[in-house]
Amino acid sequence: MPEALRAITFEQVPTDIDAPVIVEATIQDETVLRNDGVSQMVVMRARIDRVIKGGIDVRTLKIVVDAKSCTRTGIGHGIVLGRLQDHPVHGAMLEPVQDAKMLAWSKEFAQKQRDLLNSAFCVKNEYGFRECRLT
Repeated sequence: MPEALRAITFEQVPTDIDAPVIVEATIQDETVLRNDGVSQMVVMRARIDRVIKGGIDVRTLKIVVDAKSCTRTGIGHGIVLGRLQDHPVHGAMLEPVQDAKMLAWSKEFAQKQRDLLNSAFCVKNEYGFRECRLT
């Protein structure tokens, strides 16, 4: 499957993927950062709506994805799974599984993702990349 048709948000908990952390989350903002002038990261802030698996004891956490991947990231709501890392400066960060099949999403779930993104306020940041926040 082409990478462009993958996402970090699953409609349901996948039965074929195991991860130490599984949460239902609302991704409230997304920022593309440039680390060293070459590599880029997408940093999202997610509100944890429900912990399904794992020792999560925070209400929000950062989700970090390498911007070079063609995985759909950003404002949305769904099941997110991955590995939790405790960064000394940034706190709890989730490295998500990037294997949600967008073509398998129901029409209703896909529309919900579009509606959330369309309701966000987006601007270009100092690097010329889009930065979005739910209002």
